[in-house]
Amino acid sequence: MADENENCRSMYAIIYNGDVSPAYTVKVVTEDAETGKRINGSEIYMNITDSSTGDLIKVEPKTSASAQNGTTSVTGNLGIDGEMYTDEQLNAEDSNAPIIVEKGLTYIDNIDFEGTFEIELSETKAANGYVFGDQHTDGNIKIQATYVPQLDDDPTVNFTVVDNDGFNIIVDNVNRTITIKILNESRVTFDITTMQYGTDKADKDGNINIKYISGASYDITAEIQTATENIETDVNTTTPLSDKDGKTTGNVGKSFAGKTVIYTLHQHVPSAFKAVDDIKIEVKYDSKGYIKYYEILTSENNVSIDTEKNQKEEILF
Repeated sequence: MADENENCRSMYAIIYNGDVSPAYTVKVVTEDAETGKRINGSEIYMNITDSSTGDLIKVEPKTSASAQNGTTSVTGNLGIDGEMYTDEQLNAEDSNAPIIVEKGLTYIDNIDFEGTFEIELSETKAANGYVFGDQHTDGNIKIQATYVPQLDDDPTVNFTVVDNDGFNIIVDNVNRTITIKILNESRVTFDITTMQYGTDKADKDGNINIKYISGASYDITAEIQTATENIETDVNTTTPLSDKDGKTTGNVGKSFAGKTVIYTLHQHVPSAFKAVDDIKIEVKYDSKGYIKYYEILTSENNVSIDTEKNQKEEILF
């Protein structure tokens, strides 16, 4: 008897393979609200849950730099090796950091969940030189992930932002990433130490006995310097009284990217001391808002800037 399929011109086969999941990544990046530059050192809390049950979604990260779901992590520099690096590690003289592929981010990768999920997001601490200001830094985001099967390829995923809760969210279905931007405002800080004149110098026996002044404060104002004139800004702040170690801090708001600014400090001291003349300091900011140059314009007899400790948006003197 002839095989009933002997005239068949086609073949039907069922091939079973392991399920391939279109696992995806949720990234959070922090940026300067004015310049858009990425910010490292921001502390970010992420908690991703199933919207229907409220249960934490179980995630087994694929890369070592990935944060754990339901924890706080810090934005940094992602190396091509999949490791996260701080600015200090990159700038060290003996640094062996690899090529950096992205800055100012933290992320959770290998999320394998189809359906609607919620991201509880909160920036718990701003990086040095930054404040939350008027920016939106915490909330609850809702996103739907739909897996799409493909006949000749791995399944893909389509994202639908159900509720962005005021955040700027970028979805990339091709690369299976969700990127959430958090903006911060830059803050320039004057860290000031007030001491009695000459007590930071060694006496005839080589001893140094610094006498700090408590109860001193400073009014700080600023003008933007142009080629033809100085333009007043809204910077007008008074520092707290200095402590027993003569220390006080003046927060003078955002940096002025690409500008030259003249800061004026007017001193108030206890009656036992004589106030110094107004101190004027010229500060030049680069296009990203970092301090690239500073100079004392008034007499340097009674003031100095600590260049060893000076950081990108701090002035210590």
